[in-house]
Amino acid sequence: PAQIYSIQFVPQGGAGVVLKSEDPKMVPILIGEFEAQALLMAAQKLDTPQPMPYDLMQTVMERAQSPLRQVVIHSLKEHIFYAYLLIETPEKPLLLDCRPSDGLIMAVRLEVPIYLTPEVIEQAGVEPEEP
Repeated sequence: PAQIYSIQFVPQGGAGVVLKSEDPKMVPILIGEFEAQALLMAAQKLDTPQPMPYDLMQTVMERAQSPLRQVVIHSLKEHIFYAYLLIETPEKPLLLDCRPSDGLIMAVRLEVPIYLTPEVIEQAGVEPEEP
């Protein structure tokens, strides 16, 4: 898989992000406005006045001594992206299905790598526009 090194925010009727890796193609993903706001807050390391679901998930992982190791956006079927969290539990690694937007938020919050599979890049990747 290709590791993501850049997430750009793009307003597109709702909200969207463009994921960039070492592959020349970029992968645009539409996400909800709430998720885009949470992702932007995570990127800016802003706190919220009250806990969010991502805070709960982070606390559960910390207390279970099961850190998030990576997020993988692994497939695209009928215009829907699929992802999973790789969580290292004391017994064995756990793959937990998630929405890509939630995975991106958790990865940015916890500063873990995000990966795109070659299949996703092949199916959804677009060439960057020349300036």
